[in-house]
Amino acid sequence: MPSKSLAHALALAAALAGAGFAATPPDTDARAPREIVAPMTSLPRHQSLVSAYLKAKVYDESNYKVGEIQDMLVDRNGSINAVLLSVGGFLGMGEKDVALPLGSLKMNERDGRSWLSINVTKQVLRNAPAYVHDRRTGRWEPRLAKD
Repeated sequence: MPSKSLAHALALAAALAGAGFAATPPDTDARAPREIVAPMTSLPRHQSLVSAYLKAKVYDESNYKVGEIQDMLVDRNGSINAVLLSVGGFLGMGEKDVALPLGSLKMNERDGRSWLSINVTKQVLRNAPAYVHDRRTGRWEPRLAKD
């Protein structure tokens, strides 16, 4: 992975994904001619795959694993604005998913090895609201206290 920040590395993927998520604004005439998209003839020089970040481990500033990326949220403009990080637990027990801003993740690289880190404490993650993925709606929702 390049040593650019995660936000920069994912900008291309988010921009490309945005075309698939774009909706016609309610005040736009649906019959108006729309611009036809032309395929790209070359790829951007700096690129990184979003798939390389899914399930990636994330470490704190002391190099202790704090979680693993479960998902990323893309808004209607195609920007990745949140990362769902699975934190806590042991052998699948007590684990929860928390949302963090994409910009809080940092790409680190040393000796040909790269990893993601975040400046956060375990206590902050313990106290963070939990989210669950609703398979029926395909959305992440706040986890209810009884879950």
